[in-house]
Amino acid sequence: MLDPLFNEAWVHAPKGHTVLGRALHPLCALDLLELEAINSPFLLDGARIEVPHLLLAVWILSNPHPEDGSLGNLEPSEDWIKSLAGTVNLEKECGRMVAYIEDYYSLPEVMRDIAEKPRTPSGCPWMLSKVITICRYLHVPLRDAWLMPIGQLVWYCAALEEMQNEGTQIVGAELRADMEKAKTAFKIMARQDGESDQAYAARLGVSAAQLSVMLTTGVKTKHG
Repeated sequence: MLDPLFNEAWVHAPKGHTVLGRALHPLCALDLLELEAINSPFLLDGARIEVPHLLLAVWILSNPHPEDGSLGNLEPSEDWIKSLAGTVNLEKECGRMVAYIEDYYSLPEVMRDIAEKPRTPSGCPWMLSKVITICRYLHVPLRDAWLMPIGQLVWYCAALEEMQNEGTQIVGAELRADMEKAKTAFKIMARQDGESDQAYAARLGVSAAQLSVMLTTGVKTKHG
């Protein structure tokens, strides 16, 4: 069974995404670099978004990138802004923007024996690190790597890391389901606030004496 997160990284809305009447191109690493450069609230959970934030994000995500890979779409056209005066439904258009981001920003869940370091020795930004990895191992042209849909870019990098490092494993659908079952079982078997020894023992299916031993010695149930 394929991971739904993997599917989402490759399968997108058939007609693409349109916000404020402008067609958005696939979300890529260069887009994220531009959005971070302007501190876009669309990259922050729970951030307050105003009309200017939406206008600037749409402008960036609907214009082609300069051939040299620089950030060249940070100033919206005044004529376009004037044409939208008083017509922007912020809630509706922000909903479209969020749907667009979620369609492309579908990243793998990865388990590692050693936690991933938030900083590299050279201080290389994570977007650049992913792009260089793809260019190095898959021989993808630099510009193509920068413009690759972000979900695909990160999935390729995760797959390469998994193949090269035995301590790294991508969490697939089956493993994720098992982990969720384990979480649920642990919550069920954990002692509830105010629960008496007798009630707790009955729920676990053990005698009061067995429960006493378990609590004293730290022995856990097979579910816990």
